[in-house]
Amino acid sequence: MEDSETRIRTDTEATKGLQIALLILLSILFTISLPTLWLGISPELSFFSFLSEWQILGSLGTTLAIFSGIIAYVFGWNPQGRALHWFRERILLNVLRSSIALVIANTLLLAVIYLEATFLYGFSSPPNNPVVDAIYADNYAAADRELGSAILNDENIATLFFVNDSIRQQSFSMSQDADKELCRVYLNYFENKQQLFTPIWQRHIQSYAQASCMQALENPKAAVAFYEKSRLYARWLGPEYERRTGRNIAAIYFSDHNGSAGISGNNERHRYIISLIGSDSNETAQRMVGSSYYLLGEYSKAIETWNALLSSIAASQSIERKRIFNNIALAYTALHQNSLALTKVEEGLQLPFSEANESERREQVRLLSTKTIIQLNANSCTSAKTAWNTRNKLKQQEISKCTSLISAQILACENVFSNRNGIIESLLIGVGQDPDSFSDHTAEALNSIIEQAEKTFTDCYLGLRFNTLSVKKAVLH
Repeated sequence: MEDSETRIRTDTEATKGLQIALLILLSILFTISLPTLWLGISPELSFFSFLSEWQILGSLGTTLAIFSGIIAYVFGWNPQGRALHWFRERILLNVLRSSIALVIANTLLLAVIYLEATFLYGFSSPPNNPVVDAIYADNYAAADRELGSAILNDENIATLFFVNDSIRQQSFSMSQDADKELCRVYLNYFENKQQLFTPIWQRHIQSYAQASCMQALENPKAAVAFYEKSRLYARWLGPEYERRTGRNIAAIYFSDHNGSAGISGNNERHRYIISLIGSDSNETAQRMVGSSYYLLGEYSKAIETWNALLSSIAASQSIERKRIFNNIALAYTALHQNSLALTKVEEGLQLPFSEANESERREQVRLLSTKTIIQLNANSCTSAKTAWNTRNKLKQQEISKCTSLISAQILACENVFSNRNGIIESLLIGVGQDPDSFSDHTAEALNSIIEQAEKTFTDCYLGLRFNTLSVKKAVLH
């Protein structure tokens, strides 16, 4: 006959069934509690990285010990320790022998399991919210309108308003119109807002908003850190969310010429950009990838990338197509393939444009500048001058430092003695010196100006070379 102290006696089959149900529910609870803790606390980490944290290991060990203890008690283990023995006799066995207590325990476990399962089910679901849809579409005015009619609690309205305006401030920062003080207020709010056990889209969009405000505050390193965190959250939402965040990171690195975002070397920056968004078919992403290859001196890969991009751009997007044709032409010029470069420029110039449209006119001017440079490289002085005159009439503005250096090369290409003073004047404007203050027309001084012009031209037109020999020949004859 079994010892009553080592086995639990059940008075009825119903009680026995409730005990079995309790064990099953405890097993389910233990099984789903781990992923719930992971996703509720640190979903940006991998599961095993999350488990390796010491505080999680401690909690896991404690939970496992309690669960193992309950199993042992149910199957008759009789501890020798006074406290454990008292717990078994006075509490655990009384609960396990009481139908009412078992019903309450099972009900509580079911409630906890339901809450955890609901969290897990909705964790990675995309937001079903028109306000959030408008924010993701960068339609800030529409988001404001939706917020005005949304049925949300006060905290949710405030959070979504702050998110929307944070991203809007980042767009304003490109024209120096961002309200930095507002961004500081938003960042303070986000920093103090609890995010534990919230859906992943809320974490993603909040980190995205924090990154946007950091950009507005001209802190690219902090912006990248928040975008990286947002990108880790975006893995749960889908590839497009992840790619969108990656494009923002790439854009920061692309415009970061002094290493303030965290990558100091230009080559390292552009290699990282390519690895980050190289597989992203988005037009903006592929434009940056092509430009990165170009700036790395890999002109053939740049051409390949831009040609592929060109095939995906609709014929109606004439501004974008003109930009890509110009980029391809510059890459062929850098490879000294002037015929192909000229072909691409002409394709771009043939696309329709309106002088009244500033964006269209600007791209046409840029193409004419590139055509001039190509003709200069081919020693086609008359054609270069014709293209340059057409460009200047269309530009309707004073010639800049960079374009003054093109003027100097056109005048030198003609190799006419009367052009000498005009060449020197263009060179001086190009290097940022007032022509009226220049008086030392010695060979040494002129050579120094030409060397500065060569360096400035290389900075203005990456990958292209200044026609130093023809300029020296015209100025130092």
